[in-house]
Amino acid sequence: MKFNSKSPQSRFRMTLSYFIGCVLLSGSLFGANTFAPTGGTVVTDHWNASNTGATIAVNVPNNGSINYASAQLKVGANDWVGIGSPTNVAAFINAEATLTNTASEVESATGFANGETFDSRVIFLNSGFSATGDVVTLTPTVTIDQTVPSISNVVFGTTSGLLKVGNSLTMTITSTETGLTATVLTINSVDVSGSLTDNADNTYTVTYTIGEG
Repeated sequence: MKFNSKSPQSRFRMTLSYFIGCVLLSGSLFGANTFAPTGGTVVTDHWNASNTGATIAVNVPNNGSINYASAQLKVGANDWVGIGSPTNVAAFINAEATLTNTASEVESATGFANGETFDSRVIFLNSGFSATGDVVTLTPTVTIDQTVPSISNVVFGTTSGLLKVGNSLTMTITSTETGLTATVLTINSVDVSGSLTDNADNTYTVTYTIGEG
């Protein structure tokens, strides 16, 4: 028995493989164009007081005249403003390049203030540091939140009596903000951060289950 290698199914697979190969070579499947805070407690779409810098992943357009890339921020209704120094990306044409900025560079953007939001983008420059006209928008839009949250009250659901192994204890925490998350939250050295529930009214609930020991 002979198989027809030119059957419709085979031709479809060959065409699809060729298409995927071309897409990969063209660079359109490279990583997302993103602005990511770094250092301290990192929250994807927030800039907080503990962040020490930012990392930008950007797809460099297929333009041979590109030599440099420069990050820009736009805070609220203010104009776009460059942050930091241009980065040489000539070796990353049609590929993904990484740009880094310090916290002081990010926070130097016009209008940077607590409660504001900012968008980010990358513009590309030639060897003479003139704009090539290539611009890449980054995601996400970032909210500036540099007010450190505080806890004002903690109430235990059970305040007296005995609890045995397997029983649960509920704790309600009152904070100054909603939308908080916990990286590590311990009771009796047991991490209960996975049980943290935001009640959307500045209170949070956690549950601790009594274990042996």
